[in-house]
Amino acid sequence: MQNDNNIWNLAEAYLDGKLSEQDLKIIEERKLADAVFALEFQDCIHMLQSMHDSGAHKRFKATLKEVHKSVAQETP
Repeated sequence: MQNDNNIWNLAEAYLDGKLSEQDLKIIEERKLADAVFALEFQDCIHMLQSMHDSGAHKRFKATLKEVHKSVAQETP
């Protein structure tokens, strides 16, 4: 894949809502014109979302363990 780093940066900015309307339009036009780019961009989006979701899940589990530990310590 050409410009691996660039497509990851674009995908991160896309998910973070940091792209201008003009940049969003350029990406959408490129996705329509370049099927390989569209597929690679979507793969990046899915991987980034999975990493985010996995992190959120791990933080939630850690919070539940802390709450359980706290409740267990308070129970006589």
